[in-house]
Amino acid sequence: MGLFTTGEDLEVFTENDQAELDTKCNKEIFNNIRRLRKALHLTQEALASLLGIHRNTIGRWENGTQKPNEELQEALVKLFKHPIEEILNNQQN
Repeated sequence: MGLFTTGEDLEVFTENDQAELDTKCNKEIFNNIRRLRKALHLTQEALASLLGIHRNTIGRWENGTQKPNEELQEALVKLFKHPIEEILNNQQN
Protein backbone atom coordinates (compact mmCIF):
# COMPACT_ATOMS: atom_id res chain seq x y z
CA MET A 1 0.00 0.00 0.00
CA GLY A 2 1.37 3.43 -0.90
CA LEU A 3 0.57 6.95 0.21
CA PHE A 4 0.13 10.12 -1.80
CA THR A 5 -0.97 13.60 -0.87
CA THR A 6 -3.43 15.87 -2.58
CA GLY A 7 -3.18 19.37 -1.17
CA GLU A 8 -3.50 19.06 2.59
CA ASP A 9 -5.38 15.75 2.48
CA LEU A 10 -3.59 12.47 3.06
CA GLU A 11 -5.21 9.52 1.33
CA VAL A 12 -4.46 5.82 1.28
CA PHE A 13 -3.58 4.53 -2.18
CA THR A 14 -4.04 0.77 -2.37
CA GLU A 15 -2.66 -1.77 -4.83
CA ASN A 16 -6.19 -2.11 -6.29
CA ASP A 17 -6.24 1.66 -6.87
CA GLN A 18 -2.89 1.36 -8.64
CA ALA A 19 -4.15 -1.50 -10.81
CA GLU A 20 -7.21 0.53 -11.83
CA LEU A 21 -5.03 3.55 -12.61
CA ASP A 22 -2.60 1.42 -14.64
CA THR A 23 -5.47 -0.05 -16.68
CA LYS A 24 -6.93 3.40 -17.37
CA CYS A 25 -3.51 4.77 -18.36
CA ASN A 26 -2.82 1.79 -20.62
CA LYS A 27 -6.12 2.29 -22.43
CA GLU A 28 -5.39 5.98 -22.95
CA ILE A 29 -1.83 5.32 -24.06
CA PHE A 30 -2.69 2.59 -26.50
CA ASN A 31 -5.57 4.56 -27.96
CA ASN A 32 -2.69 6.32 -29.66
CA ILE A 33 -1.71 3.14 -31.50
CA ARG A 34 -5.28 2.93 -32.80
CA ARG A 35 -5.22 6.59 -33.85
CA LEU A 36 -1.92 6.23 -35.73
CA ARG A 37 -3.01 2.94 -37.33
CA LYS A 38 -6.22 4.51 -38.59
CA ALA A 39 -4.34 7.56 -39.86
CA LEU A 40 -2.50 5.16 -42.18
CA HIS A 41 -5.82 3.54 -43.15
CA LEU A 42 -4.67 0.18 -41.78
CA THR A 43 -6.89 -2.47 -40.26
CA GLN A 44 -5.66 -4.38 -37.24
CA GLU A 45 -5.09 -7.31 -39.56
CA ALA A 46 -3.04 -5.25 -42.03
CA LEU A 47 -0.87 -3.78 -39.25
CA ALA A 48 -0.36 -7.21 -37.75
CA SER A 49 0.69 -8.56 -41.15
CA LEU A 50 3.23 -5.75 -41.61
CA LEU A 51 4.69 -6.51 -38.16
CA GLY A 52 4.58 -10.29 -38.57
CA ILE A 53 2.28 -10.83 -35.57
CA HIS A 54 -1.29 -11.97 -34.96
CA ARG A 55 -4.19 -9.51 -35.26
CA ASN A 56 -5.26 -10.30 -31.69
CA THR A 57 -1.99 -8.81 -30.46
CA ILE A 58 -2.90 -5.46 -32.02
CA GLY A 59 -6.29 -5.65 -30.30
CA ARG A 60 -4.60 -6.29 -26.94
CA TRP A 61 -2.37 -3.26 -27.46
CA GLU A 62 -5.31 -1.07 -28.34
CA ASN A 63 -7.30 -2.34 -25.35
CA GLY A 64 -4.37 -1.68 -23.04
CA THR A 65 -4.00 -5.28 -21.88
CA GLN A 66 -0.58 -5.81 -23.47
CA LYS A 67 2.34 -3.59 -24.42
CA PRO A 68 4.49 -4.07 -27.53
CA ASN A 69 7.94 -5.48 -26.76
CA GLU A 70 11.05 -3.46 -27.54
CA GLU A 71 11.52 -4.96 -31.01
CA LEU A 72 7.91 -4.21 -31.98
CA GLN A 73 8.17 -0.71 -30.50
CA GLU A 74 11.07 -0.06 -32.89
CA ALA A 75 8.99 -1.38 -35.79
CA LEU A 76 6.11 0.92 -34.80
CA VAL A 77 8.46 3.92 -34.76
CA LYS A 78 9.60 3.14 -38.31
CA LEU A 79 6.10 2.45 -39.57
CA PHE A 80 4.31 5.40 -37.94
CA LYS A 81 7.30 7.78 -38.33
CA HIS A 82 6.76 9.07 -34.80
CA PRO A 83 9.02 8.78 -31.75
CA ILE A 84 8.17 5.99 -29.34
CA GLU A 85 7.44 8.60 -26.65
CA GLU A 86 4.61 9.94 -28.79
CA ILE A 87 3.30 6.49 -29.63
CA LEU A 88 3.27 5.20 -26.06
CA ASN A 89 2.66 8.42 -24.13
CA ASN A 90 -0.40 9.60 -26.03
CA GLN A 91 1.27 12.82 -27.17
CA GLN A 92 0.07 14.29 -30.43
CA ASN A 93 2.25 16.63 -32.52
